[in-house]
Amino acid sequence: MNTNTRAFPRSLAVAVALALGLFASLLAPVEVFYGQEELPTWSAPLALSSRDPSSWFPDVAADPSGRVHVVWSSAVALPGDGSGGSTNAEADVVMYTASEDGETWSDPVDVVAFREARGREATRPGLLVDGAALWLTYRSKDVFVRQAATERATSASAWVLPRQLSSGSEAYYSRMASDRDGALHVVYTGNMPSPDCAICYHVLYRRSVDGGRTWSAATDVSVLPTGAVKPQLLVDEEGDLHLVWEAGRGGSLGQLEKPTRVLYAASYDKGETWTLPLEFRAPNGQARNPALAIDGQGRLMAVWIGLPEERVYFQVSTDRGRSWSEPTVIEGVFGFDSRLDGYSMVADSAGDVHLAMVGRTFERQKEMEVLNLTWNATERTWSLPQSIAKYDEDLPEWPRLAVSGGNRLLVVWFVRDAANIFRSESGRYQVWYSQGQTSAPEFPLQGTEPSTTQAAAEATDMPTRLVLAASPAVSTTQVPAMQGMEPVVQEADVLLVILKSLVPTVLFLLAALVGVRLWRR
Repeated sequence: MNTNTRAFPRSLAVAVALALGLFASLLAPVEVFYGQEELPTWSAPLALSSRDPSSWFPDVAADPSGRVHVVWSSAVALPGDGSGGSTNAEADVVMYTASEDGETWSDPVDVVAFREARGREATRPGLLVDGAALWLTYRSKDVFVRQAATERATSASAWVLPRQLSSGSEAYYSRMASDRDGALHVVYTGNMPSPDCAICYHVLYRRSVDGGRTWSAATDVSVLPTGAVKPQLLVDEEGDLHLVWEAGRGGSLGQLEKPTRVLYAASYDKGETWTLPLEFRAPNGQARNPALAIDGQGRLMAVWIGLPEERVYFQVSTDRGRSWSEPTVIEGVFGFDSRLDGYSMVADSAGDVHLAMVGRTFERQKEMEVLNLTWNATERTWSLPQSIAKYDEDLPEWPRLAVSGGNRLLVVWFVRDAANIFRSESGRYQVWYSQGQTSAPEFPLQGTEPSTTQAAAEATDMPTRLVLAASPAVSTTQVPAMQGMEPVVQEADVLLVILKSLVPTVLFLLAALVGVRLWRR
């Protein structure tokens, strides 16, 4: 009897360990260590805009020839009416500049202008390079898209007339992507008011397969009666679409009320249908600032900030977004909780992923920094953060990343002056640029022959007929419950969430039964 008594805890311990090991393997945690080898070397920050007029919310892209393109929101004074009197009228604009080497830049030129009707607003430009075509999305009240040849974009007259993408209500954020078949994909946020939610911005999606001449009807991807901001769209090698955004109440002027969370949806049929949104499970229930990338091992990666602790988390998927690892803290870095900030990620030619964010390297640090962290795809490790720029009183915001030639990282951001950090009407904000050289292989630079999308766009100089229609029904095929994710709770999802929560208990009971059987032997 004494022997059996001693054997019982050993056998039970073995069974419990096996059960826990099985459960842990289901969660597929990702190892996190530090690596400092072969990190990018960053150039000294360079101002691309002046403080007067105020400039903010930039974006950056590089074309196959290595030319760097940057746009941002600003305003310009309108000329008088010729009567000799002064005018205070202004226009909201998209400013554009380009560089062959990241050191010498063309004179900034306004390629888009809207006469102010309601006070100064951000045009929120976004860039996409597709071969020799440079695509620009931006907003006034609606979201528009324009296109120019990459080598002629410094001339405002080179940009073809705009096509309107949104209709019927206010729109704000927009992002654009292309696939290897030449299709263009756009997501944007637009207000879809209801009796229960007067200001509820949803994420809407449209596609063009003829070089931007015509566009599909808008599909409401976010579906739920809640607000949406900061969408990021990624197309993988298989042509699948991956989308993340920040959700909460509102969306007007690009902002949400707390609590906020990060949602994810995917399309596995080139945008025809979308999975229902699922939520990245923040440890304390709130999250902001999502970013997406794919590393050299084919892993889909998501990064976001958890609130209120301001820790930065990442998750990976090895099956193109159908399941995810549990959220894991990136050690050595703290984020910054801002309604209007965001993160950006790109992969270099070696498959390593680079993250640009605003934050601190220790919790009580007062200075804010533009930081770069590198994910080593082979070792599955994050580097310690590198400081690109550091500010004692001014506040950096909205870093955007791109890669040129496979190994040159390009980052832009803007800085809020200390006297007007969140008083944008008086702000003297400025756009900055830096570039980092990595040890990844260099891709040969190419000429910029006209792409099929550019040729199609240039063939039609007039705006196409707007084909925005009532959103078709969103796919009812929801991906299975994901590890590290939670289905956005609707009535039909409650039972699924409960069953998931019982998994550890069931495994423990099975382990206990095995232990009892072994003890009785």
